[in-house]
Amino acid sequence: MSHGEARAEEFLAALAFEDAWRSRDHDAVMAFFAENAELVSSAPFPERGPYRGRAQIRPFVTEYLAEKVSMDLTKKQVARNRVAWTVRAVGGDKPANQVEGLVEAEFREGKIKALHLSTGTRAR
Repeated sequence: MSHGEARAEEFLAALAFEDAWRSRDHDAVMAFFAENAELVSSAPFPERGPYRGRAQIRPFVTEYLAEKVSMDLTKKQVARNRVAWTVRAVGGDKPANQVEGLVEAEFREGKIKALHLSTGTRAR
């Protein structure tokens, strides 16, 4: 039962994270990151990181949310303590510049321990 409760807490944290991301509230998004979290971004997104810790992660979150990265909530996968969302990002003013990728979050105790942006073919 305790294992099920932990999974439920992480699922609820993921839903709240989705709400924060969609609201584009940088502070609300940052509240989900654990102090020692890691963020890595690779193609088709800007190749950056690894960033470790909230202080290093904040500028990337602030800049990238401003670039209109949006989650496709119909394409979400939940497995154990990981949640993956298909996302779309538009660079510039032209829809032709749209890219699609994957954001995968690893949750621990309601906080994001790791966040990866990638093509969706990241090796395990």
